[in-house]
This record gives sequence, C-alpha cells and structure tokens, in this order.
Amino acid sequence: MPRERILTDVSAFLDEVLRILSKSQDINAVFDLLFEVAKARLKAASSCFWQYNAADGVLQSSYLAGNYSPNNHIGFQLNVGSGPGNSLVSGVTRRIRAYPADEIRRLTGNLEIIRSEVKTVYIAPMLQGTSLLGAFSFASNEPAVDEANMRYLEQCLSVAALAFTSQHNRKSEDKRLLQMRMLHQITEKALMSLNLDDLLASTARLLKDYFLYYNVYIFIYDQEKDTLDLRAMAGSFENEIPLPLTMSPSDGCVGYAYKTHETYY
Repeated sequence: MPRERILTDVSAFLDEVLRILSKSQDINAVFDLLFEVAKARLKAASSCFWQYNAADGVLQSSYLAGNYSPNNHIGFQLNVGSGPGNSLVSGVTRRIRAYPADEIRRLTGNLEIIRSEVKTVYIAPMLQGTSLLGAFSFASNEPAVDEANMRYLEQCLSVAALAFTSQHNRKSEDKRLLQMRMLHQITEKALMSLNLDDLLASTARLLKDYFLYYNVYIFIYDQEKDTLDLRAMAGSFENEIPLPLTMSPSDGCVGYAYKTHETYY
C-alpha cells in the first residue's frame, strides 16, 4: 500500500497502525505515523505528546518529533492547573483547536517551549471514551489550516488513542482496532453497492474473518410481517441453508435475543 494513502484515507492509516502493532507495541512508531499526517495536513514542524497523569495532576512530555524547542524534553512536566497545562486540557473535546503562537507564548511565559518562528499551535486532545489520555501539540510555521484538514487528523487521533490504550489492555483494544477497520470496510462496500443482500453477505464474511467466528448469521426484522429473515451467512453452513429463511421473533435463541436486546454467549 502506498504510504501516501495515509494522508487521505483513514482506512489506510488504520491498516498501517495494525501493521505496526502486529510487529511490536511501539507506540512511538504510531505517533511518528500521526506526525506524518500532521506535517501534511497541518504543515506541522514539530509534534509533542503530553501524557496525562491524573493522580499527580500533571501533563508530561513523552514523545517529541521534528524541529521542537530545545527547552522541551522527554519528561518535561506541566501542572494541569497552570496556564500552559490548562491550555492543553481546558474545555477538552475531541476537536483540534488552532491558536496563534503568541497566545501560547503568553501562557507559557519564560518556559520558552515554542520556537520563535512558529506561527500556529494546534492542541489535539486524545481521549478514549470520556477518559483523557493526554494531548498533542503540533507547532507550525504557517497560518492555521482549514477545518477539513483538522477534522481528518481528528479521525487519525481516534485510531492512535486505541493504539495507545492497547499497550495497557492489548486484547480488548486490539479487538476494537479490528472493529474499526471492519467498519471502514463495510462503509466502503456500502458506498460501492446499493444492493442490500450483497452488503449483508460482505458484512457476514468480514465478521467471520476478522473475529475468527465459526459461523455468522445476519437476520433482518420485517416489521410488516413480524418475522426475522435470515438474509446472509458465512461459515460451514452457508451453502447448506437456503436464503432467505424466515422465523418468528418468538422462536429460539435468536428470537429471544431480538426481544430482550441482550447479547448472549
């Protein structure tokens, strides 16, 4: 896959993150990949990840790349209650915010962690669910870019957040990365085809292949007939059961799961 695709295709970015994680759990390699996107999309000259330590109330520099200030270094800390620290996490959302560099210089005062030639600083919080993991600061020597470029980087940040948390809970977060990849593939297929049966068949195969299930069955509820219709399947029985297969919502474990909206193992 051409490396350039990560700059325009979130699926390609996700594929590359999965490739990195399959070889090692080096989060810096994922952050390097994110910096490549930031260089192209934000014209970033440097990148710093400030990891949030809730217990101590500090943000600590744990990743640096590019032409960053010599006054910044791995292990450098900002108190969350201070001006600089507060600028990274105040009113935190998933949105990337662009600030004139002089505003950040005013907040950081004599810390001098912004180089003199920098014109724009982008603050990019990284969250997993509602939990703050930290924030990236990207420094650019150019004026602020448009919203579309920042929105694309936000999508890549969501992938990087899963990669970061997978270091601590590898099994569940790697599964979520696979789920995200599968979702992108399903979306791509939906855009290519308006045929529901083709889309459901592709989805069933993706579910089976990604999560190593023996069999996958997709039922669609027909409200007019009050029936559950088996519309797609993948696995050992897919050539033995004729489609569509109709059953009552009150029949068997599938009907029970439909009625209760619960997941059963």
